[in-house]
Amino acid sequence: MQDNATKLTAINDNINALSQTVDDKLATANTALIQSADTFEKTQKLADNTKAYAAQTETDKKNINDLVAKADAIKSDINNKQIASVGNAKKAEDAAKRAEVAAAKAEEIAIPGGKGIVTKSEADAKYIGKESLNGIVSVKDFGAVGDGVTDDTAAFKRANDNLANKILLVPNGQYKLTEHLTFNTVGSVMDMGVYTNIKPYYPIETPMLKSASNIAFMKNITYDAEVNQCQGFTYNSKKNVFVLACINGEGTNQILYELNPDTFEKVGTYKFTDSERLGHCNTMTYNRYTNKIYLTNGLKNGNNLTVINADTMAIEKTITLQEKVFNIDYDPITHTYVSIVPIGGNQRVRTINLYNDEFKKLKTYQVDYIYPDMNNNGAFMLNGAIMSATLGSLVECTPFGTVKQIIEINRETEIEDIAYYNGKFYFSVLTQKPNRRHQVDIYVGDPNYDFENSINTARLATLDYLKLAGGTLSGALKMANNTLIEGYKPDGHGVGMAKVSTSGNVELGDNSVNTFVKGKEFKHYDGTDSFTVLTTKHYGTAIYKKKDVDDNFVKKTEVDQLGFPYSKVEAATDWNTFTTQGAIEINFDGGANNPPRSHKQGMLIVMNFGKGAMIDQTFHAFNGETYHRMFMANTWKSWGRVQTSLNSRLKLWNANGGNEVYVE
Repeated sequence: MQDNATKLTAINDNINALSQTVDDKLATANTALIQSADTFEKTQKLADNTKAYAAQTETDKKNINDLVAKADAIKSDINNKQIASVGNAKKAEDAAKRAEVAAAKAEEIAIPGGKGIVTKSEADAKYIGKESLNGIVSVKDFGAVGDGVTDDTAAFKRANDNLANKILLVPNGQYKLTEHLTFNTVGSVMDMGVYTNIKPYYPIETPMLKSASNIAFMKNITYDAEVNQCQGFTYNSKKNVFVLACINGEGTNQILYELNPDTFEKVGTYKFTDSERLGHCNTMTYNRYTNKIYLTNGLKNGNNLTVINADTMAIEKTITLQEKVFNIDYDPITHTYVSIVPIGGNQRVRTINLYNDEFKKLKTYQVDYIYPDMNNNGAFMLNGAIMSATLGSLVECTPFGTVKQIIEINRETEIEDIAYYNGKFYFSVLTQKPNRRHQVDIYVGDPNYDFENSINTARLATLDYLKLAGGTLSGALKMANNTLIEGYKPDGHGVGMAKVSTSGNVELGDNSVNTFVKGKEFKHYDGTDSFTVLTTKHYGTAIYKKKDVDDNFVKKTEVDQLGFPYSKVEAATDWNTFTTQGAIEINFDGGANNPPRSHKQGMLIVMNFGKGAMIDQTFHAFNGETYHRMFMANTWKSWGRVQTSLNSRLKLWNANGGNEVYVE
């Protein structure tokens, strides 16, 4: 402290500025993390440490240089966490909704005293044995440490070998993985970890966007005379700018515009005339680890990627791949480049190629995009989930090639490329004009907001046959596959009403609200016959409440003749334990509290009253003797015997079992 005393004032100003910058980043991080506070506890702690470091600087003024370095590192780490936070926040939100739906369904399943009904098919479908709950596999059970230093790759591999149809648990911790791992057999994932290097490929259940209502116009972009349309689009996190590529139709002129991420005003312009390396500028992606922009040409040299210095915007080199590369994106969480390539002669199928940081191909697979469109525009990958655009749709799929959602969009608004900033998706959109000075717009995609002016609103407004002002349709209302018919709640949020799913099934309603069907009776028609669907309206007529069944009926499997269940006993230690009502076949001698003197083979009949308050035991021995006793007032009474066999004699017995009086 004494050594730096003379520089204290200047350093103090630097620290104040740094503290303000850190607080600004912290506010941004907190906004992105608001829906996933539990999952990202470590990120919050990291942000708290940032404030603590800044406060310590003001009070102690110790180790100033070290403090600045630490604060810079924390700022960088917060930036890194922001990208993962929104995707995981979305997963947490959807998981909560699924849990709410599951709870509502569970309430409908009848239990004793409950309000629902249970059929055998429901029981088979909705109840599971306790033994099946032992299906959670934790990576720490296989040696994972999660300290951010130890290489946990081998432990994750061992866990992956034991995951078929089970749940993978990744507890809180920082996991260092040095290889790309694919968890494609796991049933579900509870991931609470942070990955210091490479995150594995997990099944991604939650689509990035819900529907076209999440996408809306943001800003029109004017461009210079040398170009007439937009193409590639990405976000440079180091300079905090969007980068938009505009070209002329021949691909001989290219301009890369840097845009302010909040106002979309131009803050940088870089002009090129390079058809060999830039050409059509189909798509772009920024890699923050290399600080490079990677660009696909599309016009010439279809196997090449052009590498641009993200600071100077100067072309540095080209990279040649074995495969065609029409578009490109980089996922900083899984450290993966993705490229989506159309297949000649097939308008629906695409080849998806995944590459590591050195552009070594990790995997390749084909995906049926379902939508018949050969156009192959922007590619995007985040947290393992993949999104790409055709001329009339956005397609989302997992890193294993499973299509999760297809969002239809207005074909007049062509999405060229996709970028990601501060928890939202941004699209460069081209609308063709007759004068070939095509309209260039930026659209925003917010997974948590339904826009009234969505990308499809204008399209619907121009469809005269819908008669939006009222009237009668003159023909069938036809919706494309997996396209929702939506309505609005009183608060203005959209709710799905009906669609035909990608599997060809009709889906009605929205899992966020109740669905009511009005009518005198609820009928089902299978094409030949009509059936009435049973509901709670039919209680007491066609169906019973579960509680009424429990109170008034006995299961057939639990009763035998005369309403007594049968059991067989080969050995026992105490006859006082026979208290359950029923008929018991006895096949043994001895045991405590048994009838006196008799060979104990025969039938014991037990009657239980008042839930054990009074019990009657009657034993019929094979030799024709009958014994009887009762339990009442918390005490077993003594056995009494009546001999009933033919050619027998009547005896009276004393308490010790000896003859007192008998008649031959």
